[in-house]
Amino acid sequence: VTNGNCPDIKPTAPLVMNYGRVGKAIYPVGSYPADVHGLYDLRGNVAEMTKNETVAMGGGYRTRADGCTDVAAQAYSQPATWLGFRPVIQIKKTH
Repeated sequence: VTNGNCPDIKPTAPLVMNYGRVGKAIYPVGSYPADVHGLYDLRGNVAEMTKNETVAMGGGYRTRADGCTDVAAQAYSQPATWLGFRPVIQIKKTH
């Protein structure tokens, strides 16, 4: 999972997500507040693998802020400290 929650990414916005920290590390989930949709940790920290085995999205702790967006793609070919995944489940309402 990732660790940044800024709906409008601005490279000058300090500490809104874990980004631009070359040589540093990831942060625990929940280190930043939820975004406007109530979702936690969608941008920064680690880029997320997708169903395309060579593409990661979202940027990571080594990425500049302008690369931590929903549409920022990065290529990868092997495991990396800036790369992760997000499990997703659908919760059905019972009433």
